[in-house]
Amino acid sequence: MQTFYNETTNYETFDFFYDNRAVTTQHVNKLADSFKNFGQLRPIVCTRNLNGKLKIVDGQHRYMAAKSLGRAVKYTIDNTLTSESVTEINTTQKKFTLQDWVSRFATQNIEDYKNLLYQFDYYKNNFSQSIIVTVFNKNGSSAKGILPAIRYGKYKIDQRKGTFLLNSVLKCQAVSYNKEMAKTQFILALDRCFKNETFDLDRFLSKLRKNKINIFSTWKDTYTEIQRIYNHTNMLEKNRLL
Repeated sequence: MQTFYNETTNYETFDFFYDNRAVTTQHVNKLADSFKNFGQLRPIVCTRNLNGKLKIVDGQHRYMAAKSLGRAVKYTIDNTLTSESVTEINTTQKKFTLQDWVSRFATQNIEDYKNLLYQFDYYKNNFSQSIIVTVFNKNGSSAKGILPAIRYGKYKIDQRKGTFLLNSVLKCQAVSYNKEMAKTQFILALDRCFKNETFDLDRFLSKLRKNKINIFSTWKDTYTEIQRIYNHTNMLEKNRLL
């Protein structure tokens, strides 16, 4: 079946929806190499807005690749498509990442998502994005409802709680040199410790300097290990961690 399309080198004709996936240079370069050999085999899909601009629903990487080569952009227009179509089309082709979902709402100036993007960047060398969204989640640490909340724009961030917990984990890593502390098991176990009013982080750090800690496969077992370290030689002391 023949596909009918238009083409133009007027790159200013096109615009992006805020829902578009973030463009990656690596993917653009890969497509550009393909275009050199085979051309743009599949046109981008656009819808025309009230100002006459062609908003790209699907194919922003193809657009950038053609533009980088100075070649005409092949495109089709379907005015029945909307901004919601962007997510639907992209998620059927390639799974949206946490970064994609958070970026989508951050571009709408939703402060919780803009703040979450900042935390992604700030802690990127220490913690995974899934851990960051869990720790900063205002509605508790259960991961079950977090992804739906993010996808529907309902995620709420607790910056004070998240910052305190992750910075506390980093302090523990600094004295124990145990990279496994960046795992969910330890982070949730430490969070459980802070719910005990008698828990003293400085005291725990002092114990960590002298005792090796093991990170187990569950947060409950890891919490028991933290108890062991914290209570070491404290049998006659008050404020033991129970």
